[in-house]
Amino acid sequence: MALTLLKLIKGPTQWDRLVAFNSFSSKALLIMILYTFWSNQFYLLDMIIILIILNLWGVLIAVRFLSKGGKKK
Repeated sequence: MALTLLKLIKGPTQWDRLVAFNSFSSKALLIMILYTFWSNQFYLLDMIIILIILNLWGVLIAVRFLSKGGKKK
């Protein structure tokens, strides 16, 4: 995760930073899922599902903004 965080901070392009953000957040959510099952606190799965959806929407919005410059047709 440290290398992904470094790529997120110093990525040469915006696309590299976006991929690093998606990778870092996916790894963080995976760690949260493993902790949830390890500690038998299954009520945390609701929060994790919401975070997964927000992560997906954020990346899709960022891709649309970066690919078209935020302009509508």
